[in-house]
Amino acid sequence: MQDPKIFLRSVARIHDARNDAEALSARNSAPHLFGDLFVSVPVDPADTVANLRETLSTMMEVRMEHGDADFLGSLAVSRNDWKAAIDAFLSNRPAGSLVDPEALSYDAEEGRCPTNWLIQAVPVSADDTALDLYMELLSRAENGEGWNPDLAPASYLDDTCFVMSDGAVFSREEAASESGKDSDDGEVMTLKALFEARQPKAA
Repeated sequence: MQDPKIFLRSVARIHDARNDAEALSARNSAPHLFGDLFVSVPVDPADTVANLRETLSTMMEVRMEHGDADFLGSLAVSRNDWKAAIDAFLSNRPAGSLVDPEALSYDAEEGRCPTNWLIQAVPVSADDTALDLYMELLSRAENGEGWNPDLAPASYLDDTCFVMSDGAVFSREEAASESGKDSDDGEVMTLKALFEARQPKAA
């Protein structure tokens, strides 16, 4: 089975999109990757994962009809590509589970849901984007963040890096040598192993 061209992930929660400053701050703080696309998706407190996927599917269909979602960077994508990405979104959660029960209720006066999720479409089959995402995950692992399946496709956990005995992390052995490190004093490690190794030890 071919890996999806696009990976969807939620990168920010906008509690009240009626607040322009909050919405702008969420967009500015979101991680940017080469060729990505951001979509602000309204969420109701009663919405399930399945509901959110339906909303996202409708929004992307409208974008496709207007011609502004049929490519990401230099990557051509189709409706089938979007469907595969949406079907995989939040696949680690039951389709009937509530997405955001703390979301604000529908604002009838303004005709919209105030709470939005900022969702990033990542064209992971594009080489430049794949490298950007790898470097982001490498930094997260190095800094002791835990792995979350919503961050990236699980296949990234099999990618490797080079870790020195002093804890310094490089994308590859050559990068360590170029920085003046003795590569004999390091080892190749998968991102999975690095994520696990950098987790705080239980007391």
